[in-house]
Amino acid sequence: MRTSRSSFLNFAFSYNKSSNFDQILTAANSLKGASQNKLSALKGAAGLFEVDLDKNNEVWGWNGQDKSNLYNTADLLYYNALMTEQDNKGDLHWYYNDATSYNFARAHTGYVGEYNFNISGNTNDRFYWGVTFGIHDVHYNAHSLYTESLVDANNNGVGDVTMEDTRRITGTGFDVKAGVIFRPVEESPFRIGLSVATPTWYDLTSYSYTTLNNGTKNLGAYDHYNYEASYDFRMNTPWLFGLSLGTTVGDYLAIGAGYEYADYASLDTRFKQDGYYDDWGYSYSSSTSDKAMNSATKQTLKGVST
Repeated sequence: MRTSRSSFLNFAFSYNKSSNFDQILTAANSLKGASQNKLSALKGAAGLFEVDLDKNNEVWGWNGQDKSNLYNTADLLYYNALMTEQDNKGDLHWYYNDATSYNFARAHTGYVGEYNFNISGNTNDRFYWGVTFGIHDVHYNAHSLYTESLVDANNNGVGDVTMEDTRRITGTGFDVKAGVIFRPVEESPFRIGLSVATPTWYDLTSYSYTTLNNGTKNLGAYDHYNYEASYDFRMNTPWLFGLSLGTTVGDYLAIGAGYEYADYASLDTRFKQDGYYDDWGYSYSSSTSDKAMNSATKQTLKGVST
């Protein structure tokens, strides 16, 4: 809508699918002695964790100092379903089997939907501004099957083991984007643009259900073993800064250059801490940075100039 003879105020709404997770992947090859359960056994033998029974008679890998769990999900499933035996004295012993080949299949689906609400305007066709508030809707689903063909010490086949994993990530996020474009000289079409986007502040829940199907001949304690986990966390993406320059020549040529920078090493994964409910029943919780995860992020990601 016009606010003066040469000034306007605009309102806009848009929706776009900013990420598409649809993918199908299959792979197969030989292993030549490697196997997942061999890796889990070597981690225990190297002292990365102490293997023992918990109060539910489940085999866990513990840190000997503070009794925290140092397993990953594969370790837990292999030690309980396939690798561990208990002798007459109650002592635990574990073994491993090499594998000759593997088959892997994975499919994931989902998207991040982005709803944008914008207000913008210009003054005298020389100063343009805009602010956008964005809401992000996260949907991610994945299912995978990983099978290994195991052999005994004499290289005779003893059957297959299959790791079946289902997981999903859901949640929401929001961000704010702002920018200005201005013409410093009234008689010139030359223009300068500046923009900034806040982090997208995500509040997410990850859920996984993993099963080890033991199809071997008389190996292990169970023909299958399950593990289910759910984790609430927050994640803040990096700030994004932009600069642009542009001009026009007559009514037949437009020339422009743009630059953006984002430091992806600053991505912040956060623990959610104990929350509380207000008088109307709404829940609130604070969060703190996950130092271990953020340290790994800094080792694998970096700043990106576009």
